[in-house]
Amino acid sequence: MKLILITMLTVFALGAQAVDLGDLLPILIGGGRGPGRPAPYPGNPGYGGGVTCRSFDNGYEEHNGGHYSCGECLQQHGDCTETCSSVMVECRVDGTDRYGRLVSFFGRGYDQWRAQDDAIYACQYNYATNCYVAGCNQREDVVSRRDCRRN
Repeated sequence: MKLILITMLTVFALGAQAVDLGDLLPILIGGGRGPGRPAPYPGNPGYGGGVTCRSFDNGYEEHNGGHYSCGECLQQHGDCTETCSSVMVECRVDGTDRYGRLVSFFGRGYDQWRAQDDAIYACQYNYATNCYVAGCNQREDVVSRRDCRRN
């Protein structure tokens, strides 16, 4: 099992354009950002994630989906814009209370699995039965935007 996991992480690291062992080690041993990735977004509340940043060249069409940081973008272009967004997912779980009535509970998280778990936990914590996920909605909010230019 460990061999499969290490192989998958190595493929992921190589796909993330790791160029030497120093780039691979943080990913393989955990906690690393990988090459060209920005540090964790400061002041990010709860759940431990949810803010992602992408940088795009100003004035030209990006063909590779952007870059992970201003520095990475500036290696190929002279003028970039970095946009950081927060993704929040809200899920509704329906269940039945002890009187047979339909009750709804909501959960929030930075991904669908956390939001579903949060809502299912609320349903079960309140002694509802037959808890099932009725639906989820995702919202993305821009939390910061900055221009990056070569000196």
